[in-house]
Amino acid sequence: MEKTRTIYTFTTRKELADFVKSNKYVIVKTSATWCGPCKTVKPHVNKWLEVLPEEIKVVFIDADKGGDILRALKWHSLPTIGNFIDGYPMDIVVGANIEAYNGFFRKTIARTQENN
Repeated sequence: MEKTRTIYTFTTRKELADFVKSNKYVIVKTSATWCGPCKTVKPHVNKWLEVLPEEIKVVFIDADKGGDILRALKWHSLPTIGNFIDGYPMDIVVGANIEAYNGFFRKTIARTQENN
């Protein structure tokens, strides 16, 4: 039976900050339903999410509902994806470059292996 990954959603910076502090590895993905580049990368990102190690938690922020979070992160463009390790921001990708996403996910997975 195939496992389903839990995708967390938050709308305030406090919710996200508390989650990032309480989880060792977190990926935060921001997009919006009206965002063309977001739609372009979504299937590719979803394939990566299927193969991520379980210890990596995934958070989705809808830009239309999570403006507080985007302001706190200083993320101004969509789509944006970033990771946090031990509560600290590490890597970020902005835009719809598929190769940049491949590198981001490979690096994120490698970071979990370095720290275990």
